[in-house]
Amino acid sequence: MLDNTLTKKSPTHQPHDKFFRQAMANKRLAVSFISCVLPSKFLQHLKMDTLKEMPGQMVSSKGYNMTIDYACEIAMIGGGKVITLIEHQSHPDRIMVLRMLRYVVELMYKHRKGIDCGGGIPFVIPMVFYTSARTFNYAKTLRELMAKHKDSFWEFCQFEFQLISAVDERVNAEGMPTELQIFFEAFGLVLQPEVEKLLAIVEKLDKLKGEGMTDYANLVSQYVIQEIEVGPGYGLLKTARAEIEKRRRMGMTTFADIFTEVGREEGLKAGKRAGKRAGKRAGLRLGKQRGQAQALKQVVINMLRQGLDAEVVSKYTKIPLNEVTALSHRMIAPN
Repeated sequence: MLDNTLTKKSPTHQPHDKFFRQAMANKRLAVSFISCVLPSKFLQHLKMDTLKEMPGQMVSSKGYNMTIDYACEIAMIGGGKVITLIEHQSHPDRIMVLRMLRYVVELMYKHRKGIDCGGGIPFVIPMVFYTSARTFNYAKTLRELMAKHKDSFWEFCQFEFQLISAVDERVNAEGMPTELQIFFEAFGLVLQPEVEKLLAIVEKLDKLKGEGMTDYANLVSQYVIQEIEVGPGYGLLKTARAEIEKRRRMGMTTFADIFTEVGREEGLKAGKRAGKRAGKRAGLRLGKQRGQAQALKQVVINMLRQGLDAEVVSKYTKIPLNEVTALSHRMIAPN
């Protein structure tokens, strides 16, 4: 009998787990992710536009609550459906294959009524999305766990899960959808913080916002900024801000969205201070708003001082022309 700890997970307190679940709730990203990592021999039989996310919480066959990071149902061409199970893992786990096997069995058991109806149970495709710089050296198949047994018994051990690494070289492949590139790169940046990686992500976020994925872009921004400030990338935003300012003067980048990210960082700091007096949640919200507004205001002032026309400033900062004009008048008004 397997121990309950193989399947019973407590609510996540890890920001990486939270980001993974919130991001995969976006159907466009989920379709892109599965289409990229699933072997073509499976993908050719699926109707990806029918993807439907399943609840992450469920009651196991033993009666206790289980939490699965992500699972979805996808209809098959010609009838039937499959379940894609994706577990996020941020550190190596020696019993990962047993955990995945138990998840698969529980999902199949949940659909056991299909047997009575003559339709059978859906096939479950297990995957592990691995976001650690440490190499995963543990078993991915039952065979590896039973290596001491004779080869003649291996035919009874056919279970295996697919491992997808966030630092896999495949993530740089040309033609990958922007939202998926950012998804992989966000985890990679947190693991290995670099200014150029951050600037590249900011540029892609600007593109996504223009495609109507503002909520997803904001989710990525919040995750990246929070994690590089508290993790090994502490101070990276300060360096990036200096580089952004340099590029701004050279006309090499867009303005509004980049400084929105810088303003968010300032807002988080201000929000932490305000949170001590009025509560962390309210303080963070207030801090973000003030930080963004102050950052954009300073951008406008700097651009006007360099002689740029008010209409040009309004175009690139997304600030209404009348507000830019009013600020310009205040700058030239006598004391």
